[in-house]
Amino acid sequence: MPDNPYPRQAWANVEARCGNMDRARELFEQVTAMHAANPGSPRQLHVSALNAWAHLERSQRNDAVARKLFGQVLELEPAHAAAQQALALLEGRQGNTAAARKMFQAATAADPSHVDSWQSRRAAPLLAAWAKVEVTRQNITRGRRLFKQALQADPRHLQSYLGLAGLEARHGNHQQALEVYQAGLAVHAKNVPLLHSLAQLHRQLGQHEEALALLRKVLQIDPHAGYACHTLGQMEVEIGRLDQARVAYSKGLQSLDAAGALLCYEGLASLAEFEGKPEAAREVFREASRHAPSSRLLREWALLEKRQGDLEAAAALFERAVTISPIDERTWMHYGLLERRRRRWAAARRCFQKGSAISRSNPYIYQAWAMMEQGLGLTDKAREVFIAGTKACPRYAPLFLDWALMEASLGSDEAARALFKQGAAAVPVAGPHAPLFAAWAEFEEAAGHTKTAEKLRTRYAEARKAPLARGGGAAVSAAAA
Repeated sequence: MPDNPYPRQAWANVEARCGNMDRARELFEQVTAMHAANPGSPRQLHVSALNAWAHLERSQRNDAVARKLFGQVLELEPAHAAAQQALALLEGRQGNTAAARKMFQAATAADPSHVDSWQSRRAAPLLAAWAKVEVTRQNITRGRRLFKQALQADPRHLQSYLGLAGLEARHGNHQQALEVYQAGLAVHAKNVPLLHSLAQLHRQLGQHEEALALLRKVLQIDPHAGYACHTLGQMEVEIGRLDQARVAYSKGLQSLDAAGALLCYEGLASLAEFEGKPEAAREVFREASRHAPSSRLLREWALLEKRQGDLEAAAALFERAVTISPIDERTWMHYGLLERRRRRWAAARRCFQKGSAISRSNPYIYQAWAMMEQGLGLTDKAREVFIAGTKACPRYAPLFLDWALMEASLGSDEAARALFKQGAAAVPVAGPHAPLFAAWAEFEEAAGHTKTAEKLRTRYAEARKAPLARGGGAAVSAAAA
C-alpha cells in the first residue's frame, strides 16, 4: 500500500534515532500530508506523527518549526499534555519565563498558589516541567513548591523526586535532599537513577561507605549500569585504586545506555592520561568514536589534545563535534576558547555567537566572549556582550564584576559603581560573590572613599563565610582558559 502512512512514520522514527534528520523530516512531512488529505485518518495517529516531528525539531533547536508543529497538535487535540509541556519549555528555554508560566497555568487550569487544586496525575509532568523552568531562572522557592505539588498530584512521579532532591542538594539542603530520595525509594525501591543520585549525594558529603553500598546495590540490579560504573570508577581513582577503577570503567562499556557507556570510555581515557599515557588515552577515544561518536566524546578528546599542546588536532576534533551536534553550546564555548588561545579572533567570535544563540542563559559564554573583546581593545563590542549577558543571566554576579572592572579601567567611575551595586544584588540563591566585594572595596579605596571601602571589606569577609559564596569559579576558570 504505497499511500499507507504508518510504515512511513515508523521509518521516520528510525531515521531520527539514527541521526538522519533530513530524511526523517521528509518522511514526517509525507506522513502528515497523507493524514491531512484523508478525512478518515485516525486523529490520534495524525497527532502522533505531528508530535514526533515537533520533538525532532525541538531537539535540533529549530524552535520556530517546533512551535508551529506543536500548535498543530493542539489544534487537533487541545488537551495534549506533551505538546502543552513542550511549548512551555520552548518559551522557557528562550528566556520567556512569563510566557512559559502562562502556558503552564493554562495547561494545568489552576493557580499554582492553591495546592489543593492539583488532583489529576496528568498534572504531575506538567508541574515538574514548570518547576524546572523556574529553577533554571533561579526562582527556587516557586520551583520547590511546584515539585511538591507535582508529587501531591502523583506520589509516584519519578522525575519530581529526582528534580526536588537535586534542587535541595545543589542549594546545600542536604538533609531535605536525603529525605526526598528516601521518599522516592519508598515507592521505587529498585530505581537505578534514584539509587545512583543518592549515592552521588553521599559521595558529595564525604560519606563514602554509604555511597559505595548504594553503587553496589545499583550494580546488583544492572551489572553494567554505565553511570554507576563511571561514578564507582571515579571514587576508586580518588582513593588511589587505579586497577579497580579500570575494572569499573570497563564493565560500564557494556552498558545498554550509550551515554553511560561513553562516560566510561571517558573515564578510561582520563585514567590513561593521569598515568602519563596520552597515546593510550587517544586510543580509547578512537575506539569509542568508532562505536558511537558523540559531541561530548569528541569535545573531551579535543580537550585532551589541547592539554597536550596539539591545538590543530583539538580544533579538528571540535569541528567534528559541532558537525555531529551543532546545538551543543558547551562544545561551541570550548571551541571558542581554543580559537581565542590560537589568536583566531574571528573564529572565536563565531563560536561564542553560536553558543550564546543556542543557550541564551549560559553566562560562561558571555563572560569568555566579553573578556576577549575587551582584551582586543574593542570595548564597545565588549560592552554589547556584557549587556546581552547580564540581561540573559541577571543573577550571575561575575559578569557584573568583569563589566564593572572594564568601566573602571576606562575611567567611567559612576558606571562601574552602578555595576558593582547590581552585581552585589545579583545572587540571592547562590550566595554573595566574594570577589565582587573585594574588587569594589579596592575601587572605592582608590577613589578616596575609605569608609565605604571598609564596609565593603566587611561584606567581603561575610561573603567568604557563606557556604555557597564560591559560585562562579567555573566561569572564571573558563574565561581564563
